[in-house]
Amino acid sequence: MADIRCPLQEAFQISPEESALVTSEGVMNYVELDRWVEATRCALLAEGIGPGSRVAVCQPNGWRYVMLIPALWRIGAVVCPLDPKLPPFMLEERIVQMRCGVLVTEDGEPPCAVSGEVMCLASDRIVCSYSPVDETPPIKALSLGQPASMVWTSGSGGDPKAVVHSIGNHYYSALGSNRHLRFRSGQSWLLSLPLYHVGGLGILFRCFLAGSSIVVPDPEETLVESLEQYESTHVSLVSTQLVRLMDLRPEGKEDLPTQVVLVGGGPLPRGLLEESQKAGWPVLATYGLTEMTSQVATVEPHAPPDKRFSA
Repeated sequence: MADIRCPLQEAFQISPEESALVTSEGVMNYVELDRWVEATRCALLAEGIGPGSRVAVCQPNGWRYVMLIPALWRIGAVVCPLDPKLPPFMLEERIVQMRCGVLVTEDGEPPCAVSGEVMCLASDRIVCSYSPVDETPPIKALSLGQPASMVWTSGSGGDPKAVVHSIGNHYYSALGSNRHLRFRSGQSWLLSLPLYHVGGLGILFRCFLAGSSIVVPDPEETLVESLEQYESTHVSLVSTQLVRLMDLRPEGKEDLPTQVVLVGGGPLPRGLLEESQKAGWPVLATYGLTEMTSQVATVEPHAPPDKRFSA
């Protein structure tokens, strides 16, 4: 299998001064993000995490989570994201089934009973335990065949199952999506999907490859507030989020500061799409599945209204 340069370092080469990570706490460019991720990689290695380690991550979206994922990929570890809202017994079952030897939470406290063989780490400490270096880290090569993530399906087609994705799966999925949507440096994508969802992981990879900004909203912000505050050019939604977005829009304000609104994760009701089109929103239907690392088919960005009802 061929190797590629770490996509984060690819972004560093494309647009080093471009905003890489945008949060309510501030903005970090790609030079800074690359150095923070390298410091996180060193902290993980110091904890004994190595190539092939399966690392369960159970916490809400946040900037530390975003740094943790490429740091684990640089090591050759497998990211196993879990929905923190699942009941404890289900989390315990999934950690066992995925054979994870490490569990990362925000504070290092497990949300369920875990075996004594599972090491629990706090992302609050891991991400900040090493000071970022002042020089550019050496280039990290990733094998396209390297297992990168293990993500649970929704179970809509039967019992949920854990799907393993390689670096190559994420790479080519993001590459195809970026080309189709003309996503590039200078644009931004709101992290509106959870990172335990393959669509959330896809947003990270697309932004790294394009050298564009990842916008991590505050958990307390509504979708409308996040879109207006950060003015993201791209956002990914499921139908229920689109309904909520239309319901919460300020009275008399129809437009969105967004160039592309991808809607997938399930059926897109025709009436909902028609309503969003009347409001002038750039909604594109998309079809994907966990097994195929997110997007499979997406409406053309400049398709006429009558061609936007199905991908």
